[in-house]
Amino acid sequence: SPDEEAIVTKCAELGFELTARTKDSVSVRVNSEEEVYSVVEELAFTSERKCMSVVVQVEGESTVKVLTKGADNVILSKVRDPPGYPAQEFTRSMLHTYASGGLRTLA
Repeated sequence: SPDEEAIVTKCAELGFELTARTKDSVSVRVNSEEEVYSVVEELAFTSERKCMSVVVQVEGESTVKVLTKGADNVILSKVRDPPGYPAQEFTRSMLHTYASGGLRTLA
């Protein structure tokens, strides 16, 4: 989709490059270092959730991450502040900055 193409293009400009994608893994080059993620689960977009998610695990580590994309208002409702970090305010501020610049926002 055009949204996904824009995200991938901007990520590459910032040093994040998708290098491989299979059903079971994703490889990303981050500032010249390769990172491989195992895809644990994919949660497809539904009209009820209004977002899609993928659960990944860094190969060789026990850490699991949930990556979600969707409309900004949906994502903001899901953001929780971990101790010592204002994640919701940071996310809201970045979305405002992008929208004020005339950019379509997708979080």
